Amino acid sequence: MELPLYSIKAVSTDCTNFKFLDFLKGRIFSPRLFLLLMFLGPVQVMAQVALIQDGIVTGQISTIGETDEFVFNANAGEAVHIRVVETGVNTSFYPEVRLYNPNGTLLATDYDSTVAALDCFSTGSCKLQQTGTYRILVTDDDDDYPGNYEIHFSHMPYANESGFLISGQGAMGSITTGDIDSFVFFASAGDSAIINVSETGANTSFYPEVWLYNPDGTRLATDYDNTVASLSCY
Repeated sequence: MELPLYSIKAVSTDCTNFKFLDFLKGRIFSPRLFLLLMFLGPVQVMAQVALIQDGIVTGQISTIGETDEFVFNANAGEAVHIRVVETGVNTSFYPEVRLYNPNGTLLATDYDSTVAALDCFSTGSCKLQQTGTYRILVTDDDDDYPGNYEIHFSHMPYANESGFLISGQGAMGSITTGDIDSFVFFASAGDSAIINVSETGANTSFYPEVWLYNPDGTRLATDYDNTVASLSCY
């Protein structure tokens, strides 16, 4: 959607010395500069888009300095895994993701040449401690290159992309760059479970990683390995 530049919010209402805040860079415009900018035409601002549980949302940073915004709802104590993946030809575009609490404070940020990743859970440094609408912003890490990306999103305790695990039976899967697969199983308090996630085929740079969550969305255990990630819960 397009918003006229004069919709940028004033940070002071003093008519003799008012200033305007550039919402992307935090720069302060003088009144004269602001009036010049106002006649340059509208700016491109992407509307809020909801992330898809166990799904993918695609996006594009089409102009230098562009920022895209996405939202999801969560309860305090739940967990989310977010991957922002550059798609297409590898370029100088480095995806950067910033996660904001419902009250607007910055919760976590990450950037990478290929996959920017956020893992937020009850015992980690990134915790969802508020109930409400969380926002993520996606941009290039230095705001100087355009690029295409996709967002993978998994939200516990609701994730169930690949269905139920059955005791004594295996389940096959494949991971693309940034992909997150989720499975579920039933258990009663006091039961035991052994879970092995094994790389199949030729040994590659793929290191399987497994996360186990309680029914209330709190993290129980995690492991990774170059061939077999293993959890033993008893």
